[in-house]
Amino acid sequence: MKKVSFPAQPFAKDYTITSAIPKGALYLFWPTTDGLDVQRRRRLSLLADVVSDRLRVKVREEIGGTYSPWAVSDVSETFPGYGYLVANVDVDPAMAEKISDLVISVADDLATNGVTEDELERARQPLLTEMQQSLRTNSYWLNGVLACAQESPKSSTGRAHAFSRCESDYDRPNLGRSQKNILATPVPRARLSFRLSRKRGSR
Repeated sequence: MKKVSFPAQPFAKDYTITSAIPKGALYLFWPTTDGLDVQRRRRLSLLADVVSDRLRVKVREEIGGTYSPWAVSDVSETFPGYGYLVANVDVDPAMAEKISDLVISVADDLATNGVTEDELERARQPLLTEMQQSLRTNSYWLNGVLACAQESPKSSTGRAHAFSRCESDYDRPNLGRSQKNILATPVPRARLSFRLSRKRGSR
């Protein structure tokens, strides 16, 4: 099987795209791991939700840097060891560097000091509610469990027993291990910045 991995050294790329509307988009990536283990996949998803919540508070509410920052965990069920957590912020291009530093400081504080009980519950309860509702639908059992039973029986079995384990998967000690391993890097492994510059002659 082909090995897929992040570059060994952190890097940053800036792209400029001509547009009538000057805007910017900032993406910061932290390498994680694959999603072959159901419990680990859930913890990474929960961690991304906690990061999203902190970005909302710090970037949107405190400095008004953007309306809807978000973070998401994207993990491979094909390539062992490959996955990432990405934070996205739509920005004024002039503020891109400042907000990039702020996002990194949010991740660093989470890695160092951990998640609060309030943050954990805000992220955890919607996931548990969604899981309870999913277990009552045919779609979950057909598309989420049976569809991958032959190709990935271990993952399928994990989904079949999802709710009986998910409360412990979403507890503080398990989340703590994930956040320290992933976010404790001084800088994200990759930073991509897209700048939409105004066309000449446009107003």
